[in-house]
Amino acid sequence: IIVDAAEDSELDDIPVLEVNLSRLNAVAISGRVWNLEHLETLNLSGNQLGRIPSAIQDLTALSFSPKLWKLRGLTSLDLSYNVMTDLPFIEGDLRLLKETSAWQVSIGLLTALTALNLSHNQLTKCPALIDNCTALTTVNLSYNRMPALESEFGNLRALEVCLLQHNVLSELPDSLGRLIGSCAALIRLDGSYNQLTEIPSGIKSLTSLISFDLSHNPSLEFPNVLPFLERLETVALDHCGLPDVPTNAFAYSADMPLHTVRLSSNGITQVPLDVELLRNSLKLLHLGRNAISSIPTRLYECTQLVELHLSHNLVVTLPPGLANLNRKQTCSFCAFLIDL
Repeated sequence: IIVDAAEDSELDDIPVLEVNLSRLNAVAISGRVWNLEHLETLNLSGNQLGRIPSAIQDLTALSFSPKLWKLRGLTSLDLSYNVMTDLPFIEGDLRLLKETSAWQVSIGLLTALTALNLSHNQLTKCPALIDNCTALTTVNLSYNRMPALESEFGNLRALEVCLLQHNVLSELPDSLGRLIGSCAALIRLDGSYNQLTEIPSGIKSLTSLISFDLSHNPSLEFPNVLPFLERLETVALDHCGLPDVPTNAFAYSADMPLHTVRLSSNGITQVPLDVELLRNSLKLLHLGRNAISSIPTRLYECTQLVELHLSHNLVVTLPPGLANLNRKQTCSFCAFLIDL
């Protein structure tokens, strides 16, 4: 019915720019959607699609409509909450060459695409030729089954948001680190809930990064690149099995904006010595569920601090600096949690 109405509008010379077919529990979508030549946004999330919607023809063992890739003006594609294991990639098919004028048919033909949501599927690898979608600013590949990222991210220089959480990523190779480092516009990177053990040094090139989440990677080595991320505001490294934080881990200059540091549920035995360098910006410091036995007095020099979580540690006494806090600062410590 939705597609019929859209087709009727096109016949009446009323361009249809957006079609929302989400949350229909559909297992297939009418192939007539590809007749909507002005379409810019197609939302197919919340269905039971196991393939790119078909109705045109069968290609080897995979049925899908190659005409999806003819929607060259598409700027937003949402295929989340389905059961896809891959996006189609066909090379050297003469019928598709006639349809698309491309030897390699894949999502890479959607060069106007700025937002791609493939979350909550069963993908085991990045979509082929995604690097041709150079206009992409947001990519959501979270909640899939990808063990690694290939080099397809290399040309996504406009990328601002990259969501990779809840996969099975075991590493980001050095080459990929250099490629991601080319994404100078990236402001949010979420690699939480994976199996990462280290982070490539190329990450330090992400000088626009504001939010960096690597939490719940249980064997992660501390990514000692934070001082290079000069615009970073939030970093999450809780549940990573970290021992004590390296020296100079927070060796920022006085004007750095970092205000939230999450290091809960690790093996840390002392408050990071250089966290005082964040005295003008730090607002939230979460160190709960570690093995910290003392709190350095100089921590109270962080005058902007409003949350200090130290519950489930080994603290026996509080330093005298706590008693010297003025009334405003004392109120700001309402979330000061210590189990004695």
